[in-house]
Amino acid sequence: MASAKRDHSTTGDALLSREGRLLAGLLVGWRCPCCDVRMNSGDCKKTGLQIDHVVPFAVGGNVIAGNLVPLCGACNASKSDSTDLIDWLERRLVAIGAYKTRRKHCKAEALRLAAELDRIRLELAATLVEAGIH
Repeated sequence: MASAKRDHSTTGDALLSREGRLLAGLLVGWRCPCCDVRMNSGDCKKTGLQIDHVVPFAVGGNVIAGNLVPLCGACNASKSDSTDLIDWLERRLVAIGAYKTRRKHCKAEALRLAAELDRIRLELAATLVEAGIH
């Protein structure tokens, strides 16, 4: 799928203030909710905290607090423009070595992670709104 050109001035990372990014990092204990890598607040492409669009920006996802979730750079890059969260999570779990193949247990973990990402997304949205950030 060809991706839409991204205007970085309107992406989640650009619009979310430093304070908002810090709140996002604190919310997840500075650990990526998908692969559990320790994230930092810098710009490291692999371990830096990035703000992912649950519904990808490139396919029309809005840049609003309710569509944003913190991920490490590696997970955010691997998700890319994926709109099927469960499929992406299964592929990511196999890629990081958590599972050798996409089987029943991998699917169950992907479903658990999807629910956790949804909880984080909602909590981040409420936190940002309460802090008057987004």
